[in-house]
Amino acid sequence: MFIFYADNIRSHQFSLRLTKMHNFVNRFFIHKFVGRKHFLIFEFAPFEDWDYVYICTIFNLETMATIKFSLSNKERSDTNEHEILLRLSIDRQHVFRAKTGLYVNKKSWDEKNQKIIVSRMRTMENAAKNKLQGDIDALKNTIISEALSTPISTINKDWLVGIIQKLTGRVVMSSTCSTMPNSGKNNFVDSLEYFIKVQCKSKRRADHFHCMMRMVKRFCVYACISLDINTLSSDHLIQFENFLQIEHTFFDSNGKCIKHAKVYEKEPCITTPQRRGINAVNEIMRRLRTFFNWAVKNKLTENNPFLVYKVPTCVYGTPYFLTSEERDELFAFDFSSRPALSIQRDIFVFQSNVGMRVGDLYELTTANIVNDALEYVANKTKDESGQTIRVPLSLQAKEILSRYQSCDQVELLPFISIQKYNKAIKEMLRLAGIDRVVTVLNPTTRVEEQHPIWEVASSHMARRNFIGNLYNKTQDPNAIGSMTGHVEGSRAFARYRSIDDKVKKSLIDML
Repeated sequence: MFIFYADNIRSHQFSLRLTKMHNFVNRFFIHKFVGRKHFLIFEFAPFEDWDYVYICTIFNLETMATIKFSLSNKERSDTNEHEILLRLSIDRQHVFRAKTGLYVNKKSWDEKNQKIIVSRMRTMENAAKNKLQGDIDALKNTIISEALSTPISTINKDWLVGIIQKLTGRVVMSSTCSTMPNSGKNNFVDSLEYFIKVQCKSKRRADHFHCMMRMVKRFCVYACISLDINTLSSDHLIQFENFLQIEHTFFDSNGKCIKHAKVYEKEPCITTPQRRGINAVNEIMRRLRTFFNWAVKNKLTENNPFLVYKVPTCVYGTPYFLTSEERDELFAFDFSSRPALSIQRDIFVFQSNVGMRVGDLYELTTANIVNDALEYVANKTKDESGQTIRVPLSLQAKEILSRYQSCDQVELLPFISIQKYNKAIKEMLRLAGIDRVVTVLNPTTRVEEQHPIWEVASSHMARRNFIGNLYNKTQDPNAIGSMTGHVEGSRAFARYRSIDDKVKKSLIDML
């Protein structure tokens, strides 16, 4: 084995050397080194009787491909924002352009420095700008990294659009989606895109409908039917429901597709489909029903398969949550040997004191604290009521906030990804010895099961902690609902509270 080392090379040198060696290069590797630096290692045999020779060089990602952003000339009428456009240049023969699905106000865009203009003031607007800049940076780094590990012959505009969609979770809208689609045509995708644009004010809701659209497109390829808004029938909906329940069986435990590979070649998945519970499938069907009801109302079609197909009712078990005593026990537990877990413990206890959904929690900034209270608009109801929810801060919540005050801080608390947050919740409860056995309803089989509470804990349990403990003290759903965003008489409210034995005994004593 021979190993030669070469100094830094630039993209044109890389292309020249690869061209000269393509007849005898066996393969090449790319290994991360430090920061943006990578090792590039060629394996080749210059003569038949030689062992393989390896040439190693260090290169910078920025020298191999360049990305430039610009703003579309078209302005969205509802937000006065312009879409950010992207141009990928690998060499003179490989230059591709695509839409990113990200939007910014023209006054907030620095064309020269290719970034969002953000002031140092701690406001919700600046927090949103920082998040958008993070999305832009992640998009740029991912595309360049993927370009380096992909044969140049396979890189084209479709490849670029696929990378953007995989990273952002957004489907690039076609030009026809800026106006109401014409009725009478089979424009399911354009109609749904227009629905998302005019009806989904929050990113979370838009992401849910985009996810549903991708599922429908995969199903149509799987079932060999056309994606036509005018011909989808109730029988197709039954087949779609079954597809949602079995899609996870098309992949092995490592995420490799083992069945119906052509479906995913034509309509790639952003993530490997997981087993869906009955309630999850019902939620997807409800979103599709919402779209069809809107399409019929707006005369985009006369076809509504949901007049025959009825979405089953979701079934929930008895709600389980931490008692106030268990929450305080967790807050007092010494996690000094696990400082990172201690931070997530504080966030979980804070969430248990304000009762908000985790999606809303992660968007909080210091600007949401107003006069010893937390104020925010819930993403789930932003499209409907847009009501500002105000929750007075408890002493425990104030103590937690005081631990993380910083003059440069924008986010309210040091959040990690939701997935890691959920794992941390299980771990902190287990270590704190909070292992009370609870009966839960298996979401897939709908069979009752018994588990230690830490095994089934998640970020959403913090919302139940807030509602359940308050309800056992007040039994006033309207007062509690004013702090959780539930409307008066909400049926969903019952999923969050149960009546404990103390309340039942006090009622019996009244006989």
